Amino acid sequence: MSLVYIKSESEYRNRLMNKQYRTTIAMFSGKHCAPCKQITPFYQTMARRYRNIQFLKIESTELPFLCQSSKVRGLPSFFFFQKGRKVYEITGANQQSLSSAIKHYASK
Repeated sequence: MSLVYIKSESEYRNRLMNKQYRTTIAMFSGKHCAPCKQITPFYQTMARRYRNIQFLKIESTELPFLCQSSKVRGLPSFFFFQKGRKVYEITGANQQSLSSAIKHYASK
């Protein structure tokens, strides 16, 4: 599975409930966020590598209400979901932390 760019709140909700994937990771990003731009290529690589995980990307400028309702505290933020429930969260562009979390949830 490659990276899916979310265009609406309903698409986001539907993707979270997708039973094809045990784990979904949602990246909340901003167009003018330098750390977001820095880590996006790494996130894209992980999306190509871990085909058993659904990778989503949400632009805060396009879906600000979704960011507010999801309680995004900073950008970039990575929310990990299993069965539609948030199980883990990373805020910031730390590749090592993100890689470790992805590996952990890929094996669950």
